[in-house]
Amino acid sequence: MRRRVGIAAVVVVGALVVPVVPAAAKTEAVVNGDDVTIKVHIDCVGCKGKTGPDGKTDLATYWEKTAEKAWNDAFAKYPYCSKYKFTLDVDIKAGGDDFKVRAGRHRILVGSPGSGLEQTGWDGATEHSPGGLPGQRSPDGTRYYANDGDGAMPSDVTPTVLVHEIGHVVGLGDDRDDNGNALPGRDGTAMVGGARQSDGTVVTPDTKLRIDKSLVDRIGKQLENLGKLTCGVAWNGPIEGHVTAPGCSPAEIPVHGTLHVSVREHGDVSGQGGWTEDGFSCGGQEVAPTTLAFAVTGHKSRDAFTLQLEGQALQMPVRSGQASGTVDVPGSGGYGSTLTFTLDRQAKKEAVG
Repeated sequence: MRRRVGIAAVVVVGALVVPVVPAAAKTEAVVNGDDVTIKVHIDCVGCKGKTGPDGKTDLATYWEKTAEKAWNDAFAKYPYCSKYKFTLDVDIKAGGDDFKVRAGRHRILVGSPGSGLEQTGWDGATEHSPGGLPGQRSPDGTRYYANDGDGAMPSDVTPTVLVHEIGHVVGLGDDRDDNGNALPGRDGTAMVGGARQSDGTVVTPDTKLRIDKSLVDRIGKQLENLGKLTCGVAWNGPIEGHVTAPGCSPAEIPVHGTLHVSVREHGDVSGQGGWTEDGFSCGGQEVAPTTLAFAVTGHKSRDAFTLQLEGQALQMPVRSGQASGTVDVPGSGGYGSTLTFTLDRQAKKEAVG
């Protein structure tokens, strides 16, 4: 018997099966700049010769297009980290009942129409980096990027169930608890499965469910866990100050610029900045404005940023979503500079780099 991670509230419970497979792609993420294609490779045992519920399209194609449209509509609406555009590409190869499934591809065994939700879902591959929402019956994670999934669905599976099952193999768990109750705030969303919602209603295969921004962000989080993407909390702000230049006009040359950093998990900070020194005259020579760009690294604790920029250490205490710090850089002959850096926490995450 198998334990399936599926939409049904009642699940067949048995030994946990961990497939032994090579390290080839099962679900994979291909990153090309800001475009991220999530590819789901499936061999379908029993798909050949069957049509979808529309009575016209072959079953494998119907499943591909139905899942892609639902997820890609949501991905177009909710870019991850204000930058990354996800695209789902489902590749289902249809075979007969004797189809020899290939390593590096998930397997779906087609059940007869009306065979029910107890025969719907995926075998539970071991999750080594669980994440997601507290109380999930099965957690978000990267298990289906690392293991070939072994699943089953009836040929008349509804779009609601199909979208839910594809959600599992792109990184999402079940948004219901062990008692079959929808997790707080997740009523009406695609990964609740056959949950009892807060108003007492129970989700059925025909219940219309939505893919919200939270689900897209949670998929992005799993891609971060795989090292495919990097996203952090953005802090931006101005750089103001002056360079002291004795005997020049002006003697204090204004400096103005911007600083942009992202804070990742565990407080690691990276980013960039730049400033422009205004033009001035000195010794009969006119000097045009000059611009400097630089990289920023460092760490953020609850109370302060500790940054390194252009060889200078900068401490910036944090208060009420704002950080500020000043650097005095001495020079010879009375030259030097005084610069004040300010950062304000932004309301949304942004990509790093």
